[in-house]
Amino acid sequence: YERDSDVDLIIVGDEFKGKSVLKRAVPFYLEWDLGCPVDILCYTPEEFESKKRQVSIVQEALKEGIEV
Repeated sequence: YERDSDVDLIIVGDEFKGKSVLKRAVPFYLEWDLGCPVDILCYTPEEFESKKRQVSIVQEALKEGIEV
């Protein structure tokens, strides 16, 4: 990890079902000031399971990420 790296935050929840992928993270960006560059990715549980089988940031997060 580099000092100037950003944070990739993956949020998984049923509340994202039926919501536009582009609009899911907006409330989090408006509410949180994390003090560093953050990419927020919001998935339904089904989308997350699908992404785990693809070459993606989800696979990287599963290998190197920290679950909170």
